[in-house]
Amino acid sequence: MSETKPVYTPKYGQVEAAVWENSGKNGVFYRVSFKRSYKDDDGWHDSESFGLFDLWNLVRCVGDAYVWISKKTSTDAEERQAA
Repeated sequence: MSETKPVYTPKYGQVEAAVWENSGKNGVFYRVSFKRSYKDDDGWHDSESFGLFDLWNLVRCVGDAYVWISKKTSTDAEERQAA
C-alpha cells in the first residue's frame, strides 16, 4: 500500500504546512493543510489550532505555500503549452 505524501512542506518553528497535489477533471490542483506540533508528558502531538505566538510562523508557511503553488502552476501551464 502506497502512502500519499505532500509535495512541499515548509516549516517554521513548530508550524508546518503540507501542500497536496490532486487531480481533477480540469487537471492538477493543490490544497494546503496546516498543523502545529507540541510536546507534553505523552510525547509529540499535532494540533490544528494556533496561539498568538504561532501566528507569524503560520503566515510564513502560508506565504511559502502560496509562492510554491504559484510557481508550480505557472511551470505546469508553460509545459502544457509547449507540448
